[in-house]
Amino acid sequence: FRSEYEGREVALKVLRDTDRASMRKRFLREGRLLQRLDHPGLVRCLAAFDGDSPALVLDLLVGLPLDERLARQPLDGDEAMHLAGTVLRVLQYLHDHGIVHRDVKASNIYCASDNRIVLMDLGLAADPIDPITTTLGDVLGTYAYMAPEQIAGADSDHRCDLYSLGVTLYEAVCGTRPYAARGAAGWLAAHRSGAATPLVEVASGIPVRLAGLVDRLMARDPAARPATAAVALAMLTGTAGMRRDL
Repeated sequence: FRSEYEGREVALKVLRDTDRASMRKRFLREGRLLQRLDHPGLVRCLAAFDGDSPALVLDLLVGLPLDERLARQPLDGDEAMHLAGTVLRVLQYLHDHGIVHRDVKASNIYCASDNRIVLMDLGLAADPIDPITTTLGDVLGTYAYMAPEQIAGADSDHRCDLYSLGVTLYEAVCGTRPYAARGAAGWLAAHRSGAATPLVEVASGIPVRLAGLVDRLMARDPAARPATAAVALAMLTGTAGMRRDL
């Protein structure tokens, strides 16, 4: 290990809960998934090690997670547009590979010092090539950001990632999340209510396209959300994102 990475700074992600086989399996699965993927908005996994202390060797990022960045102050309009566009491109890449992140939230987005935005932590991702073993009723994710159908344990697809991004963007420009609740039932009722104050009423000076997109992303009905991350990106930028011929 030392000879292979000597003289190079890397980050080590180490599994602390080594007693549960399911946690170990999920941890190493994330490493395998990251090694298969190649996108500037994802952290690169250089190696994965099992043993007494399982660890992933990752590219070293300098900066701070989005939740810590927001603790200082909310994002302005340009920063929020950059965040939305970057994460949508990462989600489009993942979804095109059949992968659903399932835990998009502020603490899983990293703001690097070189202005890069990186989507982190694919430990809960749904991957058709290397699926997670779950039991009936398992709910994977973080209630404050989860789509209603995801909290309810119903069938969910890539559109749950879009919903979670909408909640994250709302928080990024307002400094607060759109809902507050306790327990699974409370969060399910809150997200199903669709009663969040419209973004334009709580955050001044944000681009109209961004405000409209966040409202669409946070639609309680999956069919009312943008069909894909690519469609959402087109709504944000005002372009179809397609090559045209004369």
